[in-house]
Amino acid sequence: MQSRTRAWALSLTGAILVALGFVLVRLTLEARSSLILADARMDAGEVSEAIAHYLDAARASYPGNPYARQAFDRLWQLATPSQAAPLATSPGEETEVVRQALEAFRAAVLSTRSVYVSRGAHLGEANARLAEIYARREGRNARPDARAFEQRRQWHLHRLAVIPGPKLLWVVTALLGLAMWLGAVAAFITKALTPNMRIKRGPALGAGLAFVCGFGLFLLGLIQ
Repeated sequence: MQSRTRAWALSLTGAILVALGFVLVRLTLEARSSLILADARMDAGEVSEAIAHYLDAARASYPGNPYARQAFDRLWQLATPSQAAPLATSPGEETEVVRQALEAFRAAVLSTRSVYVSRGAHLGEANARLAEIYARREGRNARPDARAFEQRRQWHLHRLAVIPGPKLLWVVTALLGLAMWLGAVAAFITKALTPNMRIKRGPALGAGLAFVCGFGLFLLGLIQ
């Protein structure tokens, strides 16, 4: 029994490592492909399309992914007025390039956050600059009023500073479901199978019920 449990633990560990490696390879290839497409669009002068592909590359981020890091850096560069100005084809278009780059940078940061928010300092600056852009755009046809502008800027800044996140109840539900799901698999292997690989009806039914309930709770927590 002890050797069988050890073999099961080693098999599960190996499967997890293989799955993790597959995910990392896929993210790396996706980031590389999107980065190549983005650079090609930039060379063709299609800035908006390039920003969209940089966003796709940055979203494939994980610690150590060089292609996602390059995508983040290039979005931040495009968000610099001095870098955006040469790309403008009409007066004022550089502001639109900066806005798109800042929004893409912010979306990439928020979509790749985990227990911490990467590039937090840049995110705060991006929020501040977007708030100013939005406030100026809203007051374009209004009479110049510094107080009204500041009120608009502060309103946008407050909204941008709110980081959306999952509700605690559904996070706990998903984790509970995952624990039940994996526990049911372990119980089936260790309790429902005899040394000669025969199935014990009672423990097998219990493990199967726990598996279904756990998987259901896991999916419920994810879709909420």
